Amino acid sequence: MPKSIKLAACAALLSTSLISSPALARHPGKTPIVDSTLTAQQICDLQLRPADPSEFSTFPMNEREGNWERTGRSQLGNPVVPEQRRRVGGGSSGNVQVTNDPYRNGGSPNIWVRASADVTYNMEKLYETNFEVSRTTLFDCDVTKIVGQGNLVDPHGLESYNNGTVELDWQVGGAADRVWRPDGQETDYGQTVYVLACISPNNTTKGKPGEWRGKHDFTVADCERFATMNLGPVPSYNSPDSYND
Repeated sequence: MPKSIKLAACAALLSTSLISSPALARHPGKTPIVDSTLTAQQICDLQLRPADPSEFSTFPMNEREGNWERTGRSQLGNPVVPEQRRRVGGGSSGNVQVTNDPYRNGGSPNIWVRASADVTYNMEKLYETNFEVSRTTLFDCDVTKIVGQGNLVDPHGLESYNNGTVELDWQVGGAADRVWRPDGQETDYGQTVYVLACISPNNTTKGKPGEWRGKHDFTVADCERFATMNLGPVPSYNSPDSYND
């Protein structure tokens, strides 16, 4: 409806109301209100609040919607789909069963044996990260009333500008925001591991005469017996799953 006052009498009435009517704005200075708990209409009512029975009413106008932006708050989201898990570290061996199959590890003077063991790994799972976002919609507030036969009274100077409502939401971050979190353990049963059986005198005496040292229930006699065997070197088995405590 066009903003107009058709009759001089209406203009006079409006002039009087602007001086004495309780419809005048009560918010000192009309400082913009930006709030996340109020609607645009509620904010305009707070800004201009025309009192009954003046018949003035307020409404938001000129709405400008902003962009979603992160607030800085985040929280752990759901596991990535499809699920992604990984092992952490080399695992720990238990229930070790030595097979008495001696060999030299990469030509080392020490003697090793193969064994069977249950190897347990710590696990991690990949999760999404959720970020809190906010969007501010700015608007102005106006106050008007209808008099007579549909005549719009729109007193200037009572408007309030750049008020805003704030929406809060959560959005899933991108691939770079995903995080790994502990997710229990996983065991591989009956795996082949490599056990240090004998430490060579060459390691303990640095070339001087000495004795073998048995490890993992192997005796000096076992080591001396192994040493007489034709134990050719094999490729190094110094891998993370070697059982060499």
